[in-house]
Amino acid sequence: MIKQQTDRDPVLATATTEWPMAGACRPVRRADRHSGAERMSWETEKISRAVLDSLSAHVAVLDGSGALLAVNRAWRDFAGANAPAGVRIAKGANYLRVCDEATGEDAETARAFAAAIRDVLAGRRAEFAREYPCRALGQQRWFIGRVTRLAGSGPVRVVVAHEEVTERKRMEEALGRSESRLQAVLDHVQAAIFLKDVDGRYLLVNRYFVKQFGVTEEQVVGKTDYDFLPEDVADTFRANDRRALDAGEPVEVDEVAPYVDKPHTSIVIKVPLLGADQKPIAVCGIATDITDRKKAEAALSESEAVLRSFYDGAPMALAVAEECGGDLRIVSANSAFARLLEHSPEGRQAGEPEIPEEQRRRWLDAFREARCSGRPACVEDAWKTTDGPRWFAVLVNPIAYEPEGRPRFCVMVEDITERKRAEREIFVLNVELEARLGRIQSLRQIDMAITGSLDLPLMLGVVIDQVRTHLKVDAAGILLCSPLMPRLEYAVRKGYRGGTAGGPSQRFDEGPAGRAVLERRTQQLTGPSAMPAPLPDSYREEGLVSYWAVPLVIKGQVKGVLEAGHRSPLEPEPEWLEFLKALAGQAAIAVENAELFEGLRRSNLELSLAYDATIEGWSRAMDLRDHETEGHSRRVTEMTLRLARAMGIGEADLVHVRRGALLHDIGKIGIPDAILLKPGPLTDDEFATIRRHPEYARKMLAPIAFLRPALDIPYYHHEKWDGSGYPRGFDGEQIPLVARIFAAVDIWDALSYDRPYRKVWPREKVHEHLRSLSGTHLDPRVVESFLEILSREAPAP
Repeated sequence: MIKQQTDRDPVLATATTEWPMAGACRPVRRADRHSGAERMSWETEKISRAVLDSLSAHVAVLDGSGALLAVNRAWRDFAGANAPAGVRIAKGANYLRVCDEATGEDAETARAFAAAIRDVLAGRRAEFAREYPCRALGQQRWFIGRVTRLAGSGPVRVVVAHEEVTERKRMEEALGRSESRLQAVLDHVQAAIFLKDVDGRYLLVNRYFVKQFGVTEEQVVGKTDYDFLPEDVADTFRANDRRALDAGEPVEVDEVAPYVDKPHTSIVIKVPLLGADQKPIAVCGIATDITDRKKAEAALSESEAVLRSFYDGAPMALAVAEECGGDLRIVSANSAFARLLEHSPEGRQAGEPEIPEEQRRRWLDAFREARCSGRPACVEDAWKTTDGPRWFAVLVNPIAYEPEGRPRFCVMVEDITERKRAEREIFVLNVELEARLGRIQSLRQIDMAITGSLDLPLMLGVVIDQVRTHLKVDAAGILLCSPLMPRLEYAVRKGYRGGTAGGPSQRFDEGPAGRAVLERRTQQLTGPSAMPAPLPDSYREEGLVSYWAVPLVIKGQVKGVLEAGHRSPLEPEPEWLEFLKALAGQAAIAVENAELFEGLRRSNLELSLAYDATIEGWSRAMDLRDHETEGHSRRVTEMTLRLARAMGIGEADLVHVRRGALLHDIGKIGIPDAILLKPGPLTDDEFATIRRHPEYARKMLAPIAFLRPALDIPYYHHEKWDGSGYPRGFDGEQIPLVARIFAAVDIWDALSYDRPYRKVWPREKVHEHLRSLSGTHLDPRVVESFLEILSREAPAP
């Protein structure tokens, strides 16, 4: 059986025929198998071979030359699977030569290993061990190669063993990567992390730890707190470590650590690490810096204390309320709010503030409005308190915090009773100011009516409108004293049942209006019982219950009466009566101004008539002196006015045109009669004297202000269109238009009527002569307009 097995496996045959671990190799004879000693040796070798084959390491025995004497099963399996083609690593093969001749990426490792075997064979070292990679079965694998020299006096033998450690290497690499990641995590955590053994020695610290304490990892690891911290701090740290170790569970403590910049407060979680026997073997700690949090907590605590002090001591009523089940409940309230509710007839004790039912509904509506809009809502509420009715402003502001879904609100209640009173007073004052301003404006309107118009009924109508508007009476009127008899007659009246037409006149001895004139003081009748009897029928018909009659007095004269009546009782204030008197004064001024203007108008008219009569008298005197035909000045004046209107001269200027036409020859007063009345031809000197009469007219009329605008005709009517006239030699439009108009009319009249020295010309000849003078002596436009007027008239008789 053994023979058949060894024939199939040469390596096994080598191992069975020669086993170095049993001593010298020798053939085993069949005759010896049955001896006791040999049988024992064979059993021993069999057991040794079985043990060797059971090893996972690749084991081989080499002789002094490096030849393989024996290999185990693991060697054979590995060598068979990985040996290059044509290479046999079995009994008799020289392992050193195989290593020296190796190629590929593992060649360098093989030659180094061969060199180490030679050193052991040569006795230069007793043993050798090396970890190396090897490319096997298409993947990278790791081995530990060991070479050991066998002791003994026989031939030199070495045992070569290759133990595969690929899985261990992979685990070590994974562990290294895990440790690197863990260290990276620990170094980036913003908290001091450490690990201590039960004696307080540091086993591990992270980067944040060494940074905060200002030390290096080498200065901490293997040391205790006493080696780099003050003793009192180290005592505290150690005591807290013992707490965690003794408790056998995590503990949380606050520790003040002397960090490198300044002391910091940290919250430290210390976790005991238990061994297999459930006894503490180390303590792990994580210290989080809570210095800023502690400061914030202190500041918050201080702020809360200040806020609470303000909240409790605030004079304004403050409370926090919540809506619960469609109702309101006070969560907290300050003392002012509690006092407010205590003073309510429905109030409770200060410790049990509750909103009165009357206000509860309005507050709830405000709460819901504030919650829907997200903005504060305000409601002004009147409360019945033990101190009487008072006004309060309730401001409701939603709070984001809603425990259990119940909306909460901050409620501020301010007593606004005084503000309401002030508002009411201001309102009354504003009403009074508006009334006064309206009265001032009414007086201003009356002033404007007086200064802007001379129509007395219009001015008095404005007064009556202001009386009814601002004094709120039903009827008002103004009666004026008659200039011929002691009676009062209505000038204007409004609001009476009889209409606005003039009412009946009254004698001074009847009615309150007459008494106001006679007594020169206001007559006031208020209430039916105050009305004296008998009254004029007009009072009874109007149904007036309250009545005032104010005399219109100015400069000591009574001009009339302002009356105001109301059909219901009226008890006015003194300011009301003063304003009525002021309006009466304005009415008196209006009447006075109208009378003054009427007198002035009559005087001006009389004076104007006197002026015109005087001017006409001068004109007739000049006609008689100059032997002009009768009516010459009147005719030329009337025709000049007609032609001036046709040429667009306004009515206001025609007054001066008329006066100038009447006085056109007034300058001849300065011409001696011998020259003016000379029947024969005039000499040059005499004619020069005659030509000076326009200058005489200017000197006579210019000093008279009202005749100065009429001077154009007397001074310029002898100027000619071509500039050959006198006294200035003007031409064209330099000559005033009215003078150009009069010049044409004067020539027409001289030729159309008899003169002492010449008979009248025919109508057609006069017209032809005027046309011949157009453009030389006369303005062509004036001639054209004049001939058009003459053509529409019948021939002169």
